[in-house]
Amino acid sequence: MDSFIVSRIESASTITTRICIGEASGEMPRHLMLGQKECGYIVSDMVARQWFYDNIVDRNGKRYLVFNQLEVVPFFEYLISNRSRPVDLLGKIAEAMTILPADFFQTQNGFIEAWRIFFVTDGSLLFLPKMLSDIISVTVDDDVRYAWYGRFVKSQVEVPFALCHQFTQFLYYACTLEAPYESRQVREDAWRHMPLSTILPDVHQECTKWVDSTLSMNPRMQRETVSAAYATAQNLQWWIQQTKTFHELHIDSSVSSATALEHNDKAVTFLKKQSIRASRRAFLRKRGALIITVSLIGAAVVLISGNLISQALKPPYTAGMSAEQVIREFFESWNKLDVSAMSASLARKVKNPYDTEVSTLFVNSKVRMAYEGMNTIIRPDEWLASGKPDVPVSSMIYGVSDVAITPVGMNVYQGRFRFFVPYQDPSEESDLTFNATGTNQVDSIWVSESSVVLEFGVTDSKGYWQISSIKEISNEPVALHQVSTFVRQNIPSQIL
Repeated sequence: MDSFIVSRIESASTITTRICIGEASGEMPRHLMLGQKECGYIVSDMVARQWFYDNIVDRNGKRYLVFNQLEVVPFFEYLISNRSRPVDLLGKIAEAMTILPADFFQTQNGFIEAWRIFFVTDGSLLFLPKMLSDIISVTVDDDVRYAWYGRFVKSQVEVPFALCHQFTQFLYYACTLEAPYESRQVREDAWRHMPLSTILPDVHQECTKWVDSTLSMNPRMQRETVSAAYATAQNLQWWIQQTKTFHELHIDSSVSSATALEHNDKAVTFLKKQSIRASRRAFLRKRGALIITVSLIGAAVVLISGNLISQALKPPYTAGMSAEQVIREFFESWNKLDVSAMSASLARKVKNPYDTEVSTLFVNSKVRMAYEGMNTIIRPDEWLASGKPDVPVSSMIYGVSDVAITPVGMNVYQGRFRFFVPYQDPSEESDLTFNATGTNQVDSIWVSESSVVLEFGVTDSKGYWQISSIKEISNEPVALHQVSTFVRQNIPSQIL
């Protein structure tokens, strides 16, 4: 991590240390340069003393932080070089932070920039003040800002718990050389990180499982774990207490996330499933404002036109069918993108796990039909029966095929089927969601195929069969299909 390079400058009378903090591009914000300098702190043997920098200067296109001679090493450089005993190293930093003034590390979201921490070669620690950190933040480029701060910021973390969460991420990084939320796929997949206990199954399972549970802790548990009455740095006492039994954790310096995953089937399976979930989420989000708008319109139409109360009192259209027929109708309605039919035979309070996904695609397909005169959603069972032909450009293949329903117990059935969903083109260099115009033409689409098993509970308590529960038993990736597309001729002009 080639950032914050430290050098020593000798003159006739003084020796100073300078740290390169980025490119000298334009003037620094004046509001950050006015007033009295904030002090930083050097902590040695749990005793803190104030520290001030001398100046910030531009030389040869670079911007430097200058201060009296002090042999320092940036946080990540030292952590990577001394990662064999990460709990000891991070515990030393955490203990030092707890003795500093309560507001020194207090930020709006509770997380801090890692460039505020430097190791001094005499064994002490240097902590930079917040104002100086803000100056560094507006100087460094986006990649450095993300590497030292952005990749450790997670949503739904309570401010008093933030530093405990961040130090757990540092421990994860020390073990794998990769931050738990560094990958964009992890963020797309509802922040589900690759479990450390999966990456390193043979390394101190008590510690790795604790890391996984801490990173996954929900906001309510975070509030119950630490006190909002204390500053976020003072709450690091909880982290220190929790990790004091993990001091024997030893990490082989040659191990990284990449090397650990080479022959780890469980980890590879996790990544495949995560890729599918993340791709599906990104795909649906690409429709952007249009899908949101038409979905709201569709919801409004349903609410206005339907007499929900009277309909709820009527038996569903599946009344009189056998339990197996009711379940088969669920799958047939799925392929028709008919959410109402899918939900018709569900008992009260039973949630359709595919409701949002299907309703979004239904509304989108109807709008596309009105504007383009063609159905853009292709059923996979019909596509397979036709020999997997080319499909019209801008269309998508979505749904189920080869459904097999088997009784497995008293009023319990399993439905095994092939599930086809649109997939992000794996050759794309970047996610077009954030920076594309959406007008790029492609000559093929990608479809992900999975083998899925759902378990259905059924009940006839009302005199007809209803689905009382739906639970996913397994979801295994099977294949990626690249399907060629063609431009359909004589499509009606868009209605203005």
